[in-house]
Formats: sequence, C-alpha cells, structure tokens
Amino acid sequence: MDTKQANAMIANFMDGVFHEGDDFWMFPVMPYVNDVYEIDPKTKLDLNDFEFDNGDLEYHKSWDWLMPVVLKIKDTHEIKLGMRTVIIGNVRIAFGKSPYITVVWGAVVKFLSTKNRKES
Repeated sequence: MDTKQANAMIANFMDGVFHEGDDFWMFPVMPYVNDVYEIDPKTKLDLNDFEFDNGDLEYHKSWDWLMPVVLKIKDTHEIKLGMRTVIIGNVRIAFGKSPYITVVWGAVVKFLSTKNRKES
C-alpha cells in the first residue's frame, strides 16, 4: 500500500467522503481546527468546505492531521507512544532512525489494515 492509499484508508476511518469523479475528499468536521464553523444541518457538512484533493491528505507528515486519528483509535483501543516503541491495539512497531511521526503513522496504517481485514 502506498502513502496515497494509506492516507485514503485513514480518511475513510475519519468519516471522510470520497468524491470519485472529482477526486477529492470532503470531511464533515476537521477535528484539528479550533475555530467554530457553521455546519449544514441537512448534510452535516461544514459550509466552509473542508475539501482536499486526493493527493493532499497529510496524515503521514502532519501531527495536526495524525493526532485526531490517534485520539479516535484511543477511544476503543489501548495506545502507548513510547520512546522506542509505538503500540496501537495489537500492533507493535519498534523504530530506529525514522522520524517519530513516520513510525506513529505506520502503526496507525497497520492497525487500520488489520482492523479492516478482520471486519471484512
């Protein structure tokens, strides 16, 4: 699975809706945005248009994108972010010289892949 596919899997987990014809994701709420936004009561989509082109998802390189995913997983599974190991559910990843965000993102991807396989 490449970065784009992995980020798409995460976006789906975060309740993003993919619009295939236009190749973009729309999110009902972007949890890392601190301001108050007006939500359309019928569609539940933010009227300020949280749209991102399919290649512009930044879960792999931005803590602002990745941490809400970690927090959502934490609602139902144990997470331990250690100095040498990241544990999410039954997924354990040790790391050496990789940037910490890369290791946490990799653990999230592996966790969601495993979760999706079990559910199908």
